[in-house]
Amino acid sequence: MKLTTKWIALLATVAGFAISQTANAQSTNAFANGDLILAVEDTKTSDTNATSVYMIDLGSPTSPGSLSGGTAIGNNLSALYGTNWYTNTNLQWGVFGYTGGTGVPATYHPYVSQAETTYGTAGAGFTGLSQSTENTAGGDIKNATSTARTDGSDGSVTSLGNGFTFNSSNGIAESTSDLNSYYTYNPPNTAASFGAYSPSINGFGFSGVALDIFLQQGASPTYEGTYTVDASGDVIFSSTPPSSSTPESGGGLGLMALGLGCLVGVRRFAKRA
Repeated sequence: MKLTTKWIALLATVAGFAISQTANAQSTNAFANGDLILAVEDTKTSDTNATSVYMIDLGSPTSPGSLSGGTAIGNNLSALYGTNWYTNTNLQWGVFGYTGGTGVPATYHPYVSQAETTYGTAGAGFTGLSQSTENTAGGDIKNATSTARTDGSDGSVTSLGNGFTFNSSNGIAESTSDLNSYYTYNPPNTAASFGAYSPSINGFGFSGVALDIFLQQGASPTYEGTYTVDASGDVIFSSTPPSSSTPESGGGLGLMALGLGCLVGVRRFAKRA
């Protein structure tokens, strides 16, 4: 019985870890200063709703995690960009946030994504940049965050074509015409993301695409982990690059389910014993 009790404690720990990894990400769109934001834009200007950017608050960059919106995120993306959103390579998506922003002049430490050139192999980030350049980029990221927060709170652009209204707890829609919007600071509107990260912080399409997150601190970025999005719309964070081109649905949620399932089995075994 003592062995069984130890197994129960161990599996409960595993399940709790999986829950915490998922819970780290935001479930609502507060867009607090510095939060990691995932942005999606249709670069084909002739497409319906190409003038709208879909944005999700992923929470603090210092404690990143996965975000499961059930079917809400996938439904939002499908309604906005079409049912083929997952494989549509006209869609670019990127992640950005920051820490710092204090002092005179303000010192920023941006967190930005970089698409993996080879899926499953982390890149190097945007190297060779001065802290002055990072500070300017950080200020632009702060402006973009403020615009997203305004769009998320006033509800003015959460309802789009065909009578579709977004599940606002799992994303907002931002107009590309908004001042200091994501569109303002990213290609194809600019030559480099936030004036610093060339060619951009974005990947194209979601299937088989992974975005590494880097803490940019001047010349030597620090790898923080990797984001992928599965076909249901779950946003999956891993502290290491993915090993498969077909990400598991739910990421940490799958581990949580496994841990809880094993825990139930052990408890049943303990009762029979």
